[in-house]
Formats: sequence, C-alpha cells, structure tokens
Amino acid sequence: MDSLEPALWGLAVAVGAIACLLTFTLMALDVRYRAREIKTMRQIGASRGFVVNLVLLRSVYVSSLGALLGLALGSIVTNAVTSFSPLAGMSTFVLPAPSVFALALPAMVAIVAGVVGGLVPAAGAARIRTVPGAIPR
Repeated sequence: MDSLEPALWGLAVAVGAIACLLTFTLMALDVRYRAREIKTMRQIGASRGFVVNLVLLRSVYVSSLGALLGLALGSIVTNAVTSFSPLAGMSTFVLPAPSVFALALPAMVAIVAGVVGGLVPAAGAARIRTVPGAIPR
C-alpha cells in the first residue's frame, strides 16, 4: 500500500494541473465574453479589485462545483460497480467508504485550481480599458 501513495499524489497533482488549465480556459473565455459588462461595471464605479474578486470568486465557484459533481458521480459509479459486481460473478471484498481526507483533497485541489486558473483572466479583466465619460451601448 505504501508504494501506491506516491502514485496517488502524482495523480492528484496531474488532475490539479489539468483543472487549472481548464479553469484558466473557461475563465479567459468568460472574461472575453463579458468584456462589455466588465467595462460597464468599471464605468459606473467598480474598482479593479472588485473586478478581480468577481472573476476569482466565479472561478473558484466553477471549479468547486465541478469537484462536487465529480465526487458525486464517482460515488455513484463506485457504489454501482460494488453493487452489481456479484451479478457478474466477481466478489468485492472492499466496500467503498471514503475517508475525510479522500473527500477533502478534491475540494482543496478544486479551490487551488480555481484561484490559480483564475488569476490571469482576473488580471486581464481588471486591465480592460474604459473611456472616461462614455456610456457603452
């Protein structure tokens, strides 16, 4: 069992890196799509910090929602495989009972991926230029 632990940590790092890339891509597209809204918010008085916090919060929300859905789907599939394996003639000696750490690790990875993946798009959103005195149409 000790030989599996480094491999599992490596898998967690790989999943975290992929989650960061996916979050970055999603948030970059979101910022680009919502550029007019961000410009309007800036023109009516929203600070750059507010825009950064808004994008980061959305990024963490999206990545946490993905982790929650992934945990739920993984639990459903694991229970289904465990339940139906005797019908296929396979015996299951281990019943799935995830530990607190097994549930907390994906949550931590999702939060970190949300923050790291959202930093560059948030900075880009804060740099969106507005024309003083102009009202967007």
